[in-house]
Amino acid sequence: MDTVVPEYTAKELPLHQIFKSFPVGPTGGQQLAFFRQVYRDVPAFTRELAAQQVMPLYFGTGYPLAFFSKAARDTVSDLGQGKWRTASFWHQDFLRRSGATPVTMPWSPDVATALGDGRLDGLVVNVDSGYLLKAHDMAPHVMVSQDLWLGHLYLVAMKQSVWAGLPLQDQQALVRATERAYAALGRVMDESFFTQLDDLRAAGAHVRVLSRHEALTWQGMTQYRSAQAAWAEQQRTQGVTDAPAVMEQVAALMREALR
Repeated sequence: MDTVVPEYTAKELPLHQIFKSFPVGPTGGQQLAFFRQVYRDVPAFTRELAAQQVMPLYFGTGYPLAFFSKAARDTVSDLGQGKWRTASFWHQDFLRRSGATPVTMPWSPDVATALGDGRLDGLVVNVDSGYLLKAHDMAPHVMVSQDLWLGHLYLVAMKQSVWAGLPLQDQQALVRATERAYAALGRVMDESFFTQLDDLRAAGAHVRVLSRHEALTWQGMTQYRSAQAAWAEQQRTQGVTDAPAVMEQVAALMREALR
């Protein structure tokens, strides 16, 4: 049993990269419901895991995206300016399309140096990682919203052969454990999100929670549908022939989740 992070295995799990391609999405319990519906209604994802001999047992999700900026920014439109560090190729594309300059560099003391010498103006990262890494010490102006989608998954998985060899009672016990965890996870994530914002403020950060209108403004700036279409076509030409169809299936479920 281990944790599989699809973002780190893009070659083996190309379709799982779709999840991070949305700038805005549901949060908390609704986020969990969205992922569970996707796995239930879009069999391409479980087929992709099965091709790697992986049996998914449970998934954890990430907290919303946040912008940790060195300087104060008055409007969401200001996010389309300056040089931002981000690890996600989707977020790099979003920043580029919005007019900003994406920068890739390992998380190390050099990030702080880069903020100090002008190579970086800010960081784009999930709020919990920024909080745990104390990004606010370097970039104290934080824009965040529960509407800012991350789409990050942490799949707790087991080799199919190991799962098949478990006694039925053990399989059933694992299923019960995941259901109990799912029942509590949405509430815990919601509560912890606001606790993190309180802790950021207590640490001296200037936190601004964006309105839904502002989050949708960011979504428009990213031109994400164009980015999705370009990615899906690239995947198709590289042999992932169902990428365009799966992208549309997930997009339809996302639209339904946001109604």
